[in-house]
Amino acid sequence: MKLILILLILGCNSIQNEKEKSKELLSLGVSSEHREYFFDFPKELYSEIELDQIFKTRSNLSNEVCEMIYGKKSMNQKKIHEYIKETNFKKDPFKTWGHPVPKLIAGCWNFFRLNDVKPNLDFEYIKEKFPTEKKDCYSVGFLQIYLMHSILACDTITMIDIDWRILEAHSNLISLAKKNELQTENSMLDALKKITVFWVARFDNKPMEKETKASLDTFCYILHHEMCKKNLIEFQNKFQNLKTVHLRLSSLHDYSYKSNSNNTKIIYLSNAIDDLYTTRDQFQKLIDSIYQNLSFNQKAIFIHHAAGWSLFGVYELTKTIEPPKIKVICKDKYKTTQVSNEIAREYNTHFERFTSLEKTHEVCSK
Repeated sequence: MKLILILLILGCNSIQNEKEKSKELLSLGVSSEHREYFFDFPKELYSEIELDQIFKTRSNLSNEVCEMIYGKKSMNQKKIHEYIKETNFKKDPFKTWGHPVPKLIAGCWNFFRLNDVKPNLDFEYIKEKFPTEKKDCYSVGFLQIYLMHSILACDTITMIDIDWRILEAHSNLISLAKKNELQTENSMLDALKKITVFWVARFDNKPMEKETKASLDTFCYILHHEMCKKNLIEFQNKFQNLKTVHLRLSSLHDYSYKSNSNNTKIIYLSNAIDDLYTTRDQFQKLIDSIYQNLSFNQKAIFIHHAAGWSLFGVYELTKTIEPPKIKVICKDKYKTTQVSNEIAREYNTHFERFTSLEKTHEVCSK
């Protein structure tokens, strides 16, 4: 009888431990920059059990502001200032709603669909080049982080975005993965329909829509459907191996890259460090922040992906006693996105302009 009682106690403790582990998987961090924008982020870090209420509360505020921006409601500055602090409208990026950045920050212009061409090849290259290293993975965008984990088997994943609606959708997808709903193609396609996304960015001159019931097409162009399905299912297969999932409302250069791990940091940038989005000073701040938060001999691997092409570059930063030095592991010739009849031209990034750069002739694409 005593033995049965002991087994029951141990079983209950095990179940409780699993529940606690589940609760602690997900967190939301908010940068100092974003806490200056909004009233409803008084602290830097939020636990998983706080997320639903945070997203629900600010959803109503955000939607009302978005409706004003798109002419569905009359402008009401008082209402807007209940959501975004009034002091922000005296400086960039909130001087005008005509620019996409303030709409992104407000949650009114949201890019959910994977628009990098074949980014899975970037991660396959990393897997081949760094096969034995434990990895902590960071990414902008949406589906990219799921591809990273499915291919690289990351210890931790961190989603970084200036747009809180993207992080809300991440939270919803992680919730589905916790329930094992992405196991098969049919269950995964059905599960995605449970997600509602808001104010999806569009370029067809049609009116913006407040909300959209998601599907695979919401997150993945038809060109990539098979790849997306395969990797979402593989993400589910490897989900239980994740130690933590971090949502970080931040720009890349304003994020704190502190961690308790000596794992190699794999940082997928997409094309976020193009000159259009990141200044030279912001890029330097990004490099300095990561370098300061690396342990001695710890590495950070950066991936830049050219918009509209399957071209990419891989860069390595290793902590030494010397100032930061970047090594180019491989690099394709980056081309600008072709718009209308414009001819694509070759371009460089802030990496190529970095003072201490070790170059290579190796290309990444096969």
